[in-house]
Amino acid sequence: MDYFQGEPKAKGLEKIIFGGQAVVSVISLAEIKLKLSKQRKDWQPLIFFMKSNARVIGIDEKTALLAGDFVNLHASDALIYASAVANGMTLITSDKDFTGCKNVRIL
Repeated sequence: MDYFQGEPKAKGLEKIIFGGQAVVSVISLAEIKLKLSKQRKDWQPLIFFMKSNARVIGIDEKTALLAGDFVNLHASDALIYASAVANGMTLITSDKDFTGCKNVRIL
């Protein structure tokens, strides 16, 4: 979302986004739609951009239960983090709630 909105902290992510390496959780898609809908902004262009430039991953039972191990995170954040962990990925985020989590890059 930061990249799409032109945030300076997201500079340098082009290689990941346009290089076929980007992955986005279905939970992140829901969070984005919810946030933009509350702001009465059109969420469709951002969701389209993300789906066009990233592989969307879902949540299965194993990942959902893994999320329960991350007691210092809110449920949606725990699910997003568990998705990254379960898939052996680094989570890139601007959300400071992930501070101290392994394999997280905070913008």
